[in-house]
Amino acid sequence: MFCWKCSYQAKITLEPPKMCFMIDKAVEPVQKVGLWLSSRPNNLRLREAGVEIIALIIAREPENSVLLVQSPYHKTWVRPQESVHLYENSEDALHMCTQVERGVELPPYSVELEKAFYLCSIQYLGTLDRTHERWGERRVVDDAAGTSLELIKLSRKAYYKATPLFADSYNLNPKADGKEFLNFQEFRFEDAKYAILNANHRSKAKLLVQALMECKRDIAGVPKLSA
Repeated sequence: MFCWKCSYQAKITLEPPKMCFMIDKAVEPVQKVGLWLSSRPNNLRLREAGVEIIALIIAREPENSVLLVQSPYHKTWVRPQESVHLYENSEDALHMCTQVERGVELPPYSVELEKAFYLCSIQYLGTLDRTHERWGERRVVDDAAGTSLELIKLSRKAYYKATPLFADSYNLNPKADGKEFLNFQEFRFEDAKYAILNANHRSKAKLLVQALMECKRDIAGVPKLSA
């Protein structure tokens, strides 16, 4: 026998979970967008900062040294640097910066090669304004088409520091391509500091010297790797 009272109670009991499910489905994309925009790199991009990773590549033998490359522009000695694309993580950008752009072969993952290569850290350094005449000349990130960042123009750059550590200079084996860089050389920390000071304007030089000092701290507690 059909009971209107039971039917009404069942309706009250079943509809709220269904309503909650519908609300959850509607809110889910908003939450995903919120999480995406709340990531630090995208938060920086929302503030018109392009994200760059600087690779301070360290060799431990025969002594602690930093790899710098010679730029075709004014033939100054600079540190490898690369933009972080929207759908890249820091490790992807580091790979691009070292292997593709600078000719340093990062070893593939394996137990044996882990002994010769170690990524000490990837750390945020700070943000610097671009010169005013270069504000807005391009998007804050090149592959932003179709995203919330598409209309945001570049006016500053945010820098991350990566410290890849190699057992010795033999493991680096960089190859100059004559376009991205002309030559390469390993510098002792103090010599690298002076090279950086000579090749950069004051605010960026200060940031890079800070990165160099942090590299020294990064490797202080790391035992020497087996070549």
